[in-house]
Amino acid sequence: MKDSKIVDYVKMKLKNIQTLKKIDEGLQADIYELPYNDIYYAIKIFKETTSQDDRIGEIQASQKIKSKYIIVYVCHDLENLGWILYEKFGDYNLQQYLQYFKLQEYHVNYIFTQLIEGYHDIIESGYYHCDLKTANILVNSSTLEIKICDLGFANQIQQKIKCRRGSRGYFAPEFFQDDIINLNEKTEVFALGVILYQLLTNEFPYTNQNTCQKWIQITKSNWKDFWKNKRISQQYKEIIQNIFQMDPTKRCNLPYLQSIFHF
Repeated sequence: MKDSKIVDYVKMKLKNIQTLKKIDEGLQADIYELPYNDIYYAIKIFKETTSQDDRIGEIQASQKIKSKYIIVYVCHDLENLGWILYEKFGDYNLQQYLQYFKLQEYHVNYIFTQLIEGYHDIIESGYYHCDLKTANILVNSSTLEIKICDLGFANQIQQKIKCRRGSRGYFAPEFFQDDIINLNEKTEVFALGVILYQLLTNEFPYTNQNTCQKWIQITKSNWKDFWKNKRISQQYKEIIQNIFQMDPTKRCNLPYLQSIFHF
């Protein structure tokens, strides 16, 4: 589909952008639905404030990261780097889905296993995602198949990051403790734990990562009070407790999660 016809079609539609349906928006870009030859695409249009480096970084990550659990890159604006075209997937993002539906634990297992597989593929492609959260996971509500999206903050593993990237609430605790930001797999495992908790409870595990009582219970490993009134199986409690370790050297790693969540 990376032919000139679809690029020309995109350019034509962007001249009348008001005819397109906006399906999402963020700090760096807006997302519109684009039908073409009976196939639906999602076009990500960068805002003027988004730097050229950030645009190039997302385009390169979208081209290099290959996985059945990652949104499919189609093409991009070669002239001005103004947009990226992806295959549209699903009818919700996971944040939206959890506002309407409660998952059984076997459904949680199915979704989280896909997420672990997708994250492993990101790592194998030489990247960290840097913004794992429910809003960046697309879901087909009929099949519960998922795809990870928004590679705008993706960072190559061998490159150091200059500032904290991601979304508050999903930051690993060491992001607040260290002057030097050392991004590694375990910082993202913490974000995966926040997502797993949300899948199980339809709630965020804490209201902030400072004075919130739930956060203090995590920092002190006061799991009895943390799990009070939560109907979650012991297996999942132990997994989340392993993920929510404040000390990253004691936190579980991706192979541990893969040993539990796999097809």
